[in-house]
Amino acid sequence: MDMDKTQKIKNPIRFKTIPKVCSWYKKMYELNLWEVDGDKRTGVSHGMCPECHKKHVAQYKADVEASGEKKGASED
Repeated sequence: MDMDKTQKIKNPIRFKTIPKVCSWYKKMYELNLWEVDGDKRTGVSHGMCPECHKKHVAQYKADVEASGEKKGASED
């Protein structure tokens, strides 16, 4: 198969380590290995660390329970 001279030769795919940073407290909590085109620049990935997830889920549940108690109390 003849290759057209104008075709771009793809750079090989490489594995790069990309850190995950907690969006709430800006601390790094995990390193992930990703497949990336060889010429692509990479940065960081954002998410919620397990500690913050536990805190926010607990706070959400407490808020829901508190709002449920208020509704129940006002209905009487």
